[in-house]
Amino acid sequence: MKLIQPKIIVCLGRISGQKLMKPDLKITREHGIWVKKAGVMMMTVYHPSYLLRPNAQAREQMLTDMKEIVRMRAELRGGGTNG
Repeated sequence: MKLIQPKIIVCLGRISGQKLMKPDLKITREHGIWVKKAGVMMMTVYHPSYLLRPNAQAREQMLTDMKEIVRMRAELRGGGTNG
């Protein structure tokens, strides 16, 4: 992380969220919520394999989370959502 110096990290699933953000992370309650840690904005989203299950609500939540990632990216770049 020191070498790349990311502005945003998106954790795919509970396990990566627990490792990078907080050990007691609850994915169903805390997905889509930004946490600033060591100057990096971090968010956990559902793991892509979870979205393969017949769960329309999870897919809708993932879409909302992805839109929020795009919004934050634009905010950190200081511009619109394109580019």
